[in-house]
Amino acid sequence: MRRLSPILLLIFVWRVGASTAERQCPPIITNVSHDALTISVVMDGEEKEMQLTYGDGKKASPWKIESTDSKELGPKVFIHKFRITDLKASVEYPYNVAGFESKFRASPSDSAAEVLFLFGGDYTMPSDEGIKKLEEQLKKQVDFFVDLGDHLTNRRLWGKSVDWVGRVPVMLARGNHDNDPKYTRDKEQIQKYLDFPDPSLDYSLEWGPVMLRAEDVPGYSKPYSKEELQAIEKAYTDTKCPWKFYACHHIFFSDGPHGHQEFEEGGKKIAEGVLRRQQLWPIFKKQNVKFALNGHDHLYQRTSFIDGEGKLDPLGTMNVTFGGIQKTFNGKSEWSAFQLTNGTAQLAYVLVKGNEATLRLIQNDGTVIDEAVVKLK
Repeated sequence: MRRLSPILLLIFVWRVGASTAERQCPPIITNVSHDALTISVVMDGEEKEMQLTYGDGKKASPWKIESTDSKELGPKVFIHKFRITDLKASVEYPYNVAGFESKFRASPSDSAAEVLFLFGGDYTMPSDEGIKKLEEQLKKQVDFFVDLGDHLTNRRLWGKSVDWVGRVPVMLARGNHDNDPKYTRDKEQIQKYLDFPDPSLDYSLEWGPVMLRAEDVPGYSKPYSKEELQAIEKAYTDTKCPWKFYACHHIFFSDGPHGHQEFEEGGKKIAEGVLRRQQLWPIFKKQNVKFALNGHDHLYQRTSFIDGEGKLDPLGTMNVTFGGIQKTFNGKSEWSAFQLTNGTAQLAYVLVKGNEATLRLIQNDGTVIDEAVVKLK
């Protein structure tokens, strides 16, 4: 299993004060496995080593302290990263660091465990109110959040969601605005904060019966390399998890603006995502990957079960785009099962129970806008 990707820069918007050595945001939980995880704490003007207390009084010191003068991050900050490696699968641990108290949990190894995760990119972001109501309704805590990228340039949205970040791990599929210096202005500093040793690094997360693979795509229309495809297929082959998901930022199928945007590739004009879906969908079918999640287009659209050409295939993969709630659709393709063309939505989630997975798009009051129930075959 590869490492869990970190969260996107919520440090932009929530500050607890302007004095020296103030914590800029809730701790960020990443890189979660059955026995370990990373907690990052961003401090304004504090380089002195601090301690994190967890469990029954165990103490941890940061394994790395990094600093940055990034324009995106604001004034000079110090990022204290704690790597905790003595955890037990599924066990919940209270912790305290820099005056913040919450709980974290190592991922479960039980293949029969129920799993609830949220997903969204761009102009979507779960709120504290929405998560609270969802957890009360389902009587189940959110296990992790799949960030589908490009929240970096939409940082004001993080102000609506702070409390849940200190307890819910985040897995990131970086977007074009997260990677491109034209947008970040401080690419090296951003990557330092996000803890990416390699811009092309890919990630996998196992949580009970769920395995989720996230990728940094090679570009708007560029295909995956042979090595990248081999790594993707190997990750699915190696896992024992029955439920397999895929996540990235850029689109595969969309009736939105990006779905009709063409790029020159190999001397030919080709729509974004076409080459990658032709590469990946045969792997998805072979490996029984039921869901492919992405953002990029600022709308919500769900396909039927389809093959890489968009033809209906009951043994194919369902593609869900959730990057906002705009209504900018250019018609409706035959492969489209649902488009959000009226109303609003706040949360998209998947709930896995045994051999059944339920995907829902809901409002904060729990009203279901879209639903798809999938069974393993």
